[in-house]
Amino acid sequence: MKRLFLIDGSALIYRSFHAFSGSTLLSSKGEDVGMVFGFLSTLMMMIRRENPDLMALTFDTGAPTFRHKKYDLYKANRPPMDEDLRSQLPLLYEIIDLLNIPQLSKKGWEADDIMGTLGKKGEEAGLEVFHVTGDKDFYQLVTDKVKVYSLPRSGEAPKIYDPQGVKEKFGVLPERVIDVLGLMGDTADNIPGVPKVGPKTAIELINRFGSIEDVLAAAGQITKPKLRENLQTYADQARMSYDLAVIDIDTPLDVVPTDLTWGPLNNPEVRKKFSELEFSSILNTLNSLEPQYGVTEEKKRTVSYHSVTNPAELQEMIEKIKNAELLSFDTETTSLDSMQAELVGLSFATHEGSAWYVSCNHFKDVPGDFKPPLTPKLRPEISNEIAYVLEKLKPLLTDENLPKTGQNLKYDMLVLACYDLDLKGVAFDTMIASHLLDSSIRQHNLDALAERHLHIVKIPTTALIGSGSKQISMSDVTLEEITVYACEDADVALQLTNLFNPQIKDKGLDKLLEEQEIKLIPVLLRMEKTGVKLDTGLLSEMSDQFSVEIAELGQTVHDLAGVSFNLNSTQQLAHVLYEKLGLPPGKKTKSGFSTNINELERLAPLNELPAKLLRYRHLTKLKSTYIDALPALIHPLTGRVHTSYSQSIAATGRLSSTNPNLQNIPIRSEDGGRIRRAFIAGEEGWKIISADYSQVELRIMAHLSGDQLLIDAFKQGLDIHRTTAAWMYDMPPGLIDNDMRRHAKEVNFGVLYGMGDFGLAQRLGISRKRAKEFIEQYFSKFSRVKEYIDEVHEKARIDGYVETMMGRRRPLPEIHAKNFQIRQNAHRIAINTPIQGSAADLIKRAMIKLDDEMLLRKFEARMLMQVHDELVFEAPAEEVEALTECLKDVMTHAMELDLPLEVGVAHGENWLDAHE
Repeated sequence: MKRLFLIDGSALIYRSFHAFSGSTLLSSKGEDVGMVFGFLSTLMMMIRRENPDLMALTFDTGAPTFRHKKYDLYKANRPPMDEDLRSQLPLLYEIIDLLNIPQLSKKGWEADDIMGTLGKKGEEAGLEVFHVTGDKDFYQLVTDKVKVYSLPRSGEAPKIYDPQGVKEKFGVLPERVIDVLGLMGDTADNIPGVPKVGPKTAIELINRFGSIEDVLAAAGQITKPKLRENLQTYADQARMSYDLAVIDIDTPLDVVPTDLTWGPLNNPEVRKKFSELEFSSILNTLNSLEPQYGVTEEKKRTVSYHSVTNPAELQEMIEKIKNAELLSFDTETTSLDSMQAELVGLSFATHEGSAWYVSCNHFKDVPGDFKPPLTPKLRPEISNEIAYVLEKLKPLLTDENLPKTGQNLKYDMLVLACYDLDLKGVAFDTMIASHLLDSSIRQHNLDALAERHLHIVKIPTTALIGSGSKQISMSDVTLEEITVYACEDADVALQLTNLFNPQIKDKGLDKLLEEQEIKLIPVLLRMEKTGVKLDTGLLSEMSDQFSVEIAELGQTVHDLAGVSFNLNSTQQLAHVLYEKLGLPPGKKTKSGFSTNINELERLAPLNELPAKLLRYRHLTKLKSTYIDALPALIHPLTGRVHTSYSQSIAATGRLSSTNPNLQNIPIRSEDGGRIRRAFIAGEEGWKIISADYSQVELRIMAHLSGDQLLIDAFKQGLDIHRTTAAWMYDMPPGLIDNDMRRHAKEVNFGVLYGMGDFGLAQRLGISRKRAKEFIEQYFSKFSRVKEYIDEVHEKARIDGYVETMMGRRRPLPEIHAKNFQIRQNAHRIAINTPIQGSAADLIKRAMIKLDDEMLLRKFEARMLMQVHDELVFEAPAEEVEALTECLKDVMTHAMELDLPLEVGVAHGENWLDAHE
């Protein structure tokens, strides 16, 4: 039996809009597209799960219907459509058309009526019909062949209601649903029903007497006076409500169910649209739903991809590429962890549409007289084939005069570095270039870039190795499959390079790319390869201590609550806080009143339990995220933890540390400090050295704004927060107390992040009026700062982007958004990005210069970590003094400002001691 799915599009629109109403999901033009994303995600989820034979989306037109003629107050209580929702509708309808899914509407009738009519005709034609809706009105249409399909929440299964399911859910069989609705009415549609008759009473009456007419006829038998009176008084209103609740199954339509064929979904136009909107997850679903349509006309171009599996073929390839103007390069490995990955093969491209794949695990005929060089320390089990391939490729890969490009080359470079091969000559990186060109897009991986810019659907990795429990190693993929896959990677990276390079130059970003971001790659590579040593004994001891305190806190919370409950269950905690203890609830979520950290901090002064729970959460997070997790990440051969630094995540240009994230270990709390104590030098007699820029963002703001008061204060080495407080309060600095200084500090940093009076009031625990006065006092004294902020906002509105001192751009299309909150957030970003982004560029420049200086002076010291405005090193005790002077000199002169940069340098036995 074929299956027809009729989807209540209007209801799904509102459901999706409210689900994403708090998000800032924007298109490249700054348009809110959250509803569209939610709608399509749900639609794709249903299609993937059900694969309907026939399908249609139905929509209301907004025009009056026959129900309005019966009752002019029908749906009169509904507010006008939100403008942010209305603005997204044309895009949604356009995409549905591109997806080749029928969409139906008819003036004078509702979407429900279209669905009801087609559902009835579908049943008569022998189809199994599913009404995809959460509307209880559709229970009236349910039969053995017509069912209601209730869309699930993420991760749940859909609920499908047949006649018995309706009885269990609603209390009556489908043929009596309208009778119940007539009695109880519907507040959502402003259908009045009978006053004081709710769902429970209506169901009891129908089950006792039969139809609505039977109930009205038997009203005199009702013993409850008020109910009896209302049934008699409002009998005609009940009959009208019954009529309003009936779904019309005879709506005049120009289509029949068999017309409702759909797809194909996966066509070039819709993929282009999804790429523009950055709907990468939906695009992935699309490609998995219809992979046969993923081979687009653009991809059916003639390509020349070759396998290289013996010495003769390898030498032939080397001869062809050694004089190339540009060499695109990629590796295939067994892991995403570059420190653990085993090399499977290497791919090369010098011209678009042509590439070679050198397969290490399919390589044969290695000469018998070949003697491999020394075995790499990090790859002690290297095969003879890999050793031979790398030895032959080494002159190419280490040739600084052969320019190289690729996607995320730091990964490939580190893989090779573990084989003791240092790749040189890197001239371009497509991932970094993409981020420089548009840091507002979320996906800079090769598949997303290929789809977005070249309209090429790349072969997904899962097509080769699968996923989950059935996943295989890349080394087990057939030669034919991996050749096409690997060659495509090198080929696409070359095409993207040829596309991006002129754009980089046109936007004046070539200096930033070449002199900063590309030069930073080998610096980061050395840091990642070096890693950082941990005192595992200390961490183990801390784990035991934390376990004891966590257990004690858990018991204390249960004692304070007077009941045992799951401390990690938000619903159980909400019950304890707001019902059992009677604390005032605050923010409400879909599942009830919130118990997040902000709410617990609000409640902590009122009751001891939230305060204890905050401590419990703090300790459990530190224990699971760092104390217990870090030792498990220690490399078996180096004995160190190796993070990975990304140059293409943060929109401001800041480096991001992942796997593990070493930038989020808290320093302000005593517990976080204890964790930092476990970071130690990796050699006997060595020290940990920390070099930290002092108030660098405030200094950059002073420079960018040109405010002479701030500049002079920094030149004189004054306490900037105390000085600011003195100016704000018009008092001598010696009379400024700690609270005044704290207020000034919050204002200083609040200005950096575009904080308004509401945010400042929350931070300081004062009234908005007082917060507004603080900000006004600040700007009255530092008028040039206010002028600078206004200038940046105006320039961002005109240009659509903001820039750092080094010319790094951040697009801000949302500065023209209709939504006030989105627009205000764009204003904050416009101020923060030039400051924070310039600080990010500053420390990157410092890292490059320090790396050069340390190599030049042959320091044994090593750069270990970059944490925001801080650099961490390990060095022999005898180098500490010289390195300290080197750090101060290089870091304070890494970027020229109108005021001095200040760097604090300290050393100790561990990371914490180096701060004290």
